[in-house]
Amino acid sequence: MADKQLAPRSPVVEILRKKTPSEKLSQAFAMWDFAMVIMRSSIRRDHPDWSNEEVQREIFRRVRRRTAP
Repeated sequence: MADKQLAPRSPVVEILRKKTPSEKLSQAFAMWDFAMVIMRSSIRRDHPDWSNEEVQREIFRRVRRRTAP
């Protein structure tokens, strides 16, 4: 592995390396919130007759399915 040449760093990588752990965590939470908004909107578009509880259940099902072994 030591023989492998490292790829040039992209500007995005450089920006992320300069962020504090707190900033990185905050950004991760913001991305999670955005993903939930997108998922909720998609479910509502596909199932306009569903209640809030049904939408939440579907979100939980989708997230759980992706993280389950």
